[in-house]
Amino acid sequence: MEQSKQRIGLTPRQQQVLAFLVAYQKNSGVYPTVREICKGRIDGKQAMPKMAAQSNVHRILNCLARKGYILKEINSPRGIAVI
Repeated sequence: MEQSKQRIGLTPRQQQVLAFLVAYQKNSGVYPTVREICKGRIDGKQAMPKMAAQSNVHRILNCLARKGYILKEINSPRGIAVI
């Protein structure tokens, strides 16, 4: 298996975002947008701490994709899928 595709350990924040993606998808039937991840809310309830910048979300999503936990579709607002 390629180094870039190996599933390796996650930071606590990466674990939070991954859990949020799964919970949001179970609740809504779709994956969240970057803005929705940034807000950290599911059905009006705070599911994870709010993030200060969308760039943080992009960085974490890129790390999760590199580590093999999610797939990202470029130029799609909901182009995320948990593997």
